[in-house]
Amino acid sequence: MNKIKSIALLATLALSTALPLGNAIAAGGTVTPHVAYVDGSSIHVEGEATTGTLAASIEVYLGDTLVAGPENANTTVSGTTTSFSYNVAGNFDASKTYKVCTADFDGGALACINTVKLIKSVEITVKPPKIGETVTLVDQGGWDWPDKEPSASISGDTYELDMAVWDKDGTGAEFFEGTFEANTNYYAFMDLVAKDGYIFSSDPTVKIKGGGVLSDSEVWPGANGMAIIVKIKANETGEVEDASVAAGDTGTAPTATEDTAGKATQNISLGVSIIVAVAILYGAHLIINKKSTRK
Repeated sequence: MNKIKSIALLATLALSTALPLGNAIAAGGTVTPHVAYVDGSSIHVEGEATTGTLAASIEVYLGDTLVAGPENANTTVSGTTTSFSYNVAGNFDASKTYKVCTADFDGGALACINTVKLIKSVEITVKPPKIGETVTLVDQGGWDWPDKEPSASISGDTYELDMAVWDKDGTGAEFFEGTFEANTNYYAFMDLVAKDGYIFSSDPTVKIKGGGVLSDSEVWPGANGMAIIVKIKANETGEVEDASVAAGDTGTAPTATEDTAGKATQNISLGVSIIVAVAILYGAHLIINKKSTRK
């Protein structure tokens, strides 16, 4: 009896492994991949499926050539959402673009996406504010928005600086309004957005140049953007005064060569999540831009 059960189990496993993605006999559910990327030598893929889907079948192509799979990833259920997350082992090259296709392992429609590349480090230069300069909140179509913004620039061609504002206290909850004074900490709140074909890794290294230090950072849900808050003091010129500081790599409690990945959130207690603040500020930012475009 045990032998029969063992044979039946092996047959079931063999069938599930070899079952084609587009099985025309079974109705199958819908399995939609949301993101796929090369992580180390593996490809990580995750997405959602219709209720009742037990597993997602995954294939990987380079061009039109099947290079991995089919492999089956079990789904998990959280509330009303059925999802899957899986690593396809192999010797994949992060510089190449692969096509990752998924479907219900019981059969169903095939859905494919291309792999994106991970942004594992970002670098941003922020100039100090100038002592005596004043920031005023100005009504811009129903939103009070600062009339001056931090002077910031990024290094790299995989992401871009999308928004920069002076923040009141480093929580990302309220704009700064007032006059910059000596020996006082000020906070530059910035959004970085990934360019097409890229997403941010879950914990990218953040390098700050220009004399400021990293106060907080957080990757957006979906990983197509991230928020950064930099703490910096004003000076007499509003320019970087020391070339060695401008070229330095600084973060929270920095050294000249210290990486800042994962350290920001350990050094600041936020009243609200920086992501919630992003949603509010970025919404206003989009509305203002849209109105100004119409003028």
